Amino acid sequence: AKSADFTQLGKRIYFDRDGKLKVLFRRLDRRWMREKSNRDFIATATSDALDAWSIAPLTGKPDIPPQGTPVWDEEPPGAKGDWRTKRLRGKPVPMRFYDPETDGQVKLNQVAIRRVSRSAKGTVLRNTDLDWSALKPLGGSVWPIWFKAPGVGLVLTREPLLQEMPSLVGDLEDPKAANDNWAGQFLSDDGTILTYIHANVLRRFPPFNAPWDNLAKTSRILTVYRTTDGIRYTRSHMALPDEQDPPASQHYGAIIRRAAAGGGLRLAYLLRYRAYTQQIDCVASYSWDGVRWGRFHGQDVLAANGPHGSWNAGHVWPGYAGVERDGKVYHLIQRVGGIYHFQSEVANSRTDEDIDQVTATWMKGRYGPRQLEQCPVFAKFGSWQQVARHTRETGVGVGVLVYRKDGLFCMEAKDEQGEFLTLPITAEGSLQVNAEIAEGGMLRLELTDAAGKVLPEYSGANTVQSKPGDHMDQPVRFGTQKQLPAGPFRIRGKLIRTKLYTLTVAH
Repeated sequence: AKSADFTQLGKRIYFDRDGKLKVLFRRLDRRWMREKSNRDFIATATSDALDAWSIAPLTGKPDIPPQGTPVWDEEPPGAKGDWRTKRLRGKPVPMRFYDPETDGQVKLNQVAIRRVSRSAKGTVLRNTDLDWSALKPLGGSVWPIWFKAPGVGLVLTREPLLQEMPSLVGDLEDPKAANDNWAGQFLSDDGTILTYIHANVLRRFPPFNAPWDNLAKTSRILTVYRTTDGIRYTRSHMALPDEQDPPASQHYGAIIRRAAAGGGLRLAYLLRYRAYTQQIDCVASYSWDGVRWGRFHGQDVLAANGPHGSWNAGHVWPGYAGVERDGKVYHLIQRVGGIYHFQSEVANSRTDEDIDQVTATWMKGRYGPRQLEQCPVFAKFGSWQQVARHTRETGVGVGVLVYRKDGLFCMEAKDEQGEFLTLPITAEGSLQVNAEIAEGGMLRLELTDAAGKVLPEYSGANTVQSKPGDHMDQPVRFGTQKQLPAGPFRIRGKLIRTKLYTLTVAH
């Protein structure tokens, strides 16, 4: 791919007034440089299967009708942050250390955790809104900053929270050792706890590593940092890879938001880096408190890699944006590519002239000592010539992930009957079911009181039994009862050959 067309970066997805799906994206060169000319484009799906698109330069401001947010909920008022950079007269905000005597008590909702950029000047990843000249921190260091007022940036700690380190020495890692992958920050509902998630690097030893990885001695593992004052932090690891993941699996960042209608449930689009095969896919993770994160083992990967040579063989990075229509969610994959992780070291940092120097001899000289020929991916290329050609010619694009509404995960029973009993629920309205029931399957629901004793009006002859079929937000009634009972109740279910996605209360 020519440098000017190497990187497509997704920005927005929406349905226009004629019901056509559109994606806004920007083209960047190999070095991710900011373009002086207009490099924004709009892609319009020309088939329902999304296998054909028309692309045109974006002229003027696009006409975007109001769109619902099918995946995320807004933060409640107490959890909304005011941590944006507050420039004064357009100038970068100067940094200085916090003084508790003169600066007063820290306002947690104005604290942002910021990384000192290591990106080259002129690139889209280079931060230009902060003036660090008085403190001169190392690039790749991470600091808590209180943006107290316009033109005021107060660094709350005398040492960085984290520091990116190119390599680890010895048998134990430095607790501050970090990598340039993160998952952002959020507040508790009452605003009293700030959570920030960033990748630490942990020491790894043979045979549990991938020698061909650029950080062969370490694993990138997302770490949850929590604070009540912006100064002192506790930490724990997030959704650690386990025996159900491929060898040398680790984290490559995440996107975290509150789940739509989730009652405070947080969802993470967790980027899983499978260092053994040099691929990044995306799995779903969840948490009720932002500290303890679970995975949906046994279910499909949310956004999987394609076969070798395909447009998504190397990495798949979903973004925040998604829209819903007719029971399907169309979620923007803001960055997707056929290049593998080791190739990105080269392909993302060259001009057109430099990339032509990436020959078989050059690649072997770089990756031969890292035992790339032992990597399963190398056998798919077959030769250093093919590795070099693919590195020179393959670019980065934009994609759309399509999945069932509320279909990020489900409760599934196959041929054997499964049962569940919810925690006590208090709700007003009627019950709706989102489920797929296969032929010969069933879903049976009844209600109990908070202690687990069946409620006659909602059980026995009044039990809900859904038939095989696709039930998308299907209203159900318990006998003649359309409304749920007053006071706390629990839902007891039995299912066979069924995928149960959600039970929703409709008001």
